[in-house]
Amino acid sequence: MLRRGIEALICNHGLGELCGEASNGEEAVTLVRDLKPDLLILDISMPVMNGIEAARQIRKFSATQKILILTIHDSPQIIQAAQEAGANAVIMKSETNSELVDAIQRLFPA
Repeated sequence: MLRRGIEALICNHGLGELCGEASNGEEAVTLVRDLKPDLLILDISMPVMNGIEAARQIRKFSATQKILILTIHDSPQIIQAAQEAGANAVIMKSETNSELVDAIQRLFPA
């Protein structure tokens, strides 16, 4: 349900289109290699491989993709770990849709 909401939000605001989705971090790393998207939205709490580790793995082979991590964890340590893993932005899941749109727009200034 969250994925569908994010997809609708991105499409409705003219921010792009979905080129793939993964159900876990390991699958996300594989899809990034194959699809080379401009933006990845990862959840910290993904199964198999969490979003921080997925970001770390992706940064080993790609420095160009923007990585936005969603989390329910409002912890400075987790936010710092996400940034150190290569995340360009960390957004709390409790943030509003407009804040997510703003974060994406900041990653891709006109």
